[in-house]
Amino acid sequence: DECERGEDVAKESYQEALENQALPPDIRAVVERQYKGVLRNHDQVKALRDAERAR
Repeated sequence: DECERGEDVAKESYQEALENQALPPDIRAVVERQYKGVLRNHDQVKALRDAERAR
């Protein structure tokens, strides 16, 4: 649960940066790429949590 909470914070931080910041195009591209990684990590942590709960 703590891992997922941390991933939620990261996800929200990236969303906020992308929505509320006037980022230069090259920086925006980096942040978007990192955000996609954060989403993958979040989904993986959630899947691991769900698998553990199902045991």
